[in-house]
Amino acid sequence: MSGSLSALLAGTEDIEAAYRRMPCSQPWYTIFAILDPTTSQVVFFRLQGFNFGLKSAVVQFNRLSAFMCRDGVRFLALVVTNYFDDFCVVEPRFALGGPQALLRAMAKDIIRVPFAPRP
Repeated sequence: MSGSLSALLAGTEDIEAAYRRMPCSQPWYTIFAILDPTTSQVVFFRLQGFNFGLKSAVVQFNRLSAFMCRDGVRFLALVVTNYFDDFCVVEPRFALGGPQALLRAMAKDIIRVPFAPRP
């Protein structure tokens, strides 16, 4: 049995700046204020994408991850799963990283959500 398991490889991917890449249809929820200590005035900023305090951010973001997994399974025949913005691809050793490269290409070129660069 160990011989058959060693014939599989697993690779992981992470969406770079995941929450900042998601558009928000309610931009008034992405504004925050900070007191400037030098001027004692309140300064307002608008965040790009989701912020972590937004109740719906996690649920809405998971829609994108689920969509990417389903597309990978249905159209590219990948064995892929996700946990929030992290993805795991399992492939046979003889595939030489091809399935993981397909997932990266789908994310970058089709869905326009690139994965973080590899170290």
